Amino acid sequence: MDKKILEQINEKLKSLGFASHFYLREKQGYIANFGKYNHNSYSVVLQKKSDITYLTKKLLPLSHHKEKIWKMELIVQNKDKNWNEIKNKLNKLKEMIKKEII
Repeated sequence: MDKKILEQINEKLKSLGFASHFYLREKQGYIANFGKYNHNSYSVVLQKKSDITYLTKKLLPLSHHKEKIWKMELIVQNKDKNWNEIKNKLNKLKEMIKKEII
């Protein structure tokens, strides 16, 4: 994604009170499993679980993609659980999505 767009997204999230972070994920020329990065790769992340849950609840009604809805519902339903408690649910969801795609 374009660096300027991600910077704008990060600034908007911060202005709305989210604890977001914009950073350089991989430098141009880095060689990954899938090949070489031709451009710098940037990311925006939310730092707090509560921010992720809040944003997910806001975006859920706007989504039209089944697999995204399933993932967002998993986030909302399991917001107070740790990774060990939900990793099996997430793996089952991934398998269900693979079957849906096929």
